[in-house]
Amino acid sequence: MGFLLIFTVLIARKSITLSLKLLKEAGCVMENYRGNEVVFGMGIAFIPIIISSELLVFLMYSNQLYIHVFYLFAICAIGFAGLLDDLIGNRKIKGLKNHITSFFRGQLTTGFIKAFIGVTSSIIISIGISMNILDFTLNIFNMALFTNALNLMDLRPGRCIKIFLAIGMLILFVNLKDAIILLPLIIILVSSIVYMSYDLRELCMLGDTGSNIFGITLGYFSSVEFETTSKILIFLALITINFIAEKVSITEIISNNRIFNYLDSLGRSRG
Repeated sequence: MGFLLIFTVLIARKSITLSLKLLKEAGCVMENYRGNEVVFGMGIAFIPIIISSELLVFLMYSNQLYIHVFYLFAICAIGFAGLLDDLIGNRKIKGLKNHITSFFRGQLTTGFIKAFIGVTSSIIISIGISMNILDFTLNIFNMALFTNALNLMDLRPGRCIKIFLAIGMLILFVNLKDAIILLPLIIILVSSIVYMSYDLRELCMLGDTGSNIFGITLGYFSSVEFETTSKILIFLALITINFIAEKVSITEIISNNRIFNYLDSLGRSRG
């Protein structure tokens, strides 16, 4: 386990550095909410980290291998959808509802493609990990809703990562007995800690690629680990968050709450 974590940190540092350089040279730069130029689409850095670290997992541990295979499928599928949205997405159309409406009006958006791939991937994965129809249904919704919810959080430096770390660590600590099954979650938690300073300093942002990967990770491992009652509670929380986000600004809600605002701005550049 120790060797795997050291390997993950080394690969993460290299992948983040090289991805930042690659995207910057490719012109993947945009102004953030403060008008500062940042490199976007940095979620792509997590794909080689996860794949290379998972290769070690395959070699070191053979138990529950199908869990890791399904996860790799999820990462590649949703990562591709996010990258597509980062590179050629239409920023004028926002919100899941508007992407669906545009599709039925004859306009295909990358947001709709992302949602379609997310839901389809969730269905395929749920077929392999679900115990019954209720479990199957909850797994689909929770994976899709987690993915969309984390995407909604990537509007300020560090916000998406902080939320991912908080929920990811909760899943891990509640299910420590299944540490081997949760190795991919541990890998991406460690990688996100390595990456966080880049995001907080406004050098780059995750983009849909990164937030999608974080979201599907939480959705997948909460589906694998939790019982039906917990999944129902997670579903209710996620559907509430997604509904609220369609009506009001998440940033405004956070800014108006002293505790949330403090945690949200913690570590962020003031300059």
